[in-house]
Amino acid sequence: MFIKKKKTTVLVLFCIIVLLVFGIGRKQQISIIDRYNPFLPSTTAYAVLPADTANSERIDVYAVDNALSNGDWLKISNDNSQKKKYIAIQHKGSYISRTMIVDDDKALPALIKQQIGNEYHQYSRKIDGPRSANTNIVFPFV
Repeated sequence: MFIKKKKTTVLVLFCIIVLLVFGIGRKQQISIIDRYNPFLPSTTAYAVLPADTANSERIDVYAVDNALSNGDWLKISNDNSQKKKYIAIQHKGSYISRTMIVDDDKALPALIKQQIGNEYHQYSRKIDGPRSANTNIVFPFV
């Protein structure tokens, strides 16, 4: 009886710790935790690229998943050698699995293009607030 209760307690504590680690990883945008988080869906977001940066530079972009949500600030490696304006980003939280330069502006959904705008601006914590749009501390997985 005592062993069964102890196993249940250990299992519950383990589940709580795992959920806390996934929640903190999402809230703090820790990409290695987001990569393995089973609660986060893989989504495609769109962002505006800066016109003048070095190819190897890592930059912050405001990525929007859909027209009805706020976006997240993601850190990507800039490979804008073609000098295009928009990029499609496949990501799971802050873990970026793939990026693709959008060649044609018309390929971008109209409502998303309206939300992300036409010009790139750098991330500023004072102006833009937290990097993640999700401020839900209790269930930060969505």
